[in-house]
Amino acid sequence: MVEITIDDVQLQLPSNWKEATPEQLLTLCALHLMVKSPFDLLTQWLHFITGLKPLKREPVIRRDDNEESGFTKSYWYKLGKKEVLINEAAIAALVRQLDWVFEVTEVDENDENTPLVFRFNPKVYDNPIPAYDGLIGPAGGLNNCIYGEYADAENHFFKFTETRSADDLTNLIATLWRPKVDGLTVSSVDYKGDLRIPFNPFYTEQIAKQVAKWPEHIRQCALLFYLGCRYNLSQEFDLVFEAGEKDEEGEQGTGETGETMDIVRFHLAITHLLANKSVNERETVRAQYLYDVLDTLQKMREEAALMQQQNPANGTTEF
Repeated sequence: MVEITIDDVQLQLPSNWKEATPEQLLTLCALHLMVKSPFDLLTQWLHFITGLKPLKREPVIRRDDNEESGFTKSYWYKLGKKEVLINEAAIAALVRQLDWVFEVTEVDENDENTPLVFRFNPKVYDNPIPAYDGLIGPAGGLNNCIYGEYADAENHFFKFTETRSADDLTNLIATLWRPKVDGLTVSSVDYKGDLRIPFNPFYTEQIAKQVAKWPEHIRQCALLFYLGCRYNLSQEFDLVFEAGEKDEEGEQGTGETGETMDIVRFHLAITHLLANKSVNERETVRAQYLYDVLDTLQKMREEAALMQQQNPANGTTEF
């Protein structure tokens, strides 16, 4: 966190995705849909985080020979019960503390055509929307998800990265956010870390009708969370996600974005794991916890790497 002081008032600004609160993330997503200028977006987000409320007063202009323009301009804000005067350069400096949100931080705040692109792989690990509209979301890091629902979510995500279709995003969310099991609580004997009804791909369409009506900033925040979870998985199970795709000539594929490459690597690994398995065996894998499946794949990669070190003449062992 970045510690700041405004007129003897101590405040904190998040310095990365993990430090932002759920309320701050939801507000950011709402602003992202409404505000075109990156500078204006971060300024309004700064106001929300700090509680600064701009007052409708004329700015105070003072002569300052140290400034290139020869003067400084300050604005009045309300902070709690205080009214404070803050130099515009100081506000700009605070806004720059939040520019980690975007891929490109050096943008022209006067250019309304500058695209707002959230930094890929935001590290939003904890679910900022644990429950909404009667649906329960997955645990932080997707650590209570089974492989089957993650595989379906990845398929919807892959389609979304290609089409940017609202329907694909809706299906992604509907795969992970599901109704609560009647009567189940965290203190129930049958509680196993998940209050959601068991994953059923045939029920996703029904849930999607409900998710389609969610406010867009809620849906965008759910997407940020999913991106963060994918990034965390790629770091924890790095060998699973490093294989990459090879084309017909054996060249390593690059893909246009990191989004598609992660999906390709994951499916290559899963294809190898499920090879020569019966339908029942494949369904058994789909029902296993996601982290257990990825741990198995990670160990397979470690063993393959060890075999390659011991027998380099046999060539590289691939998935």
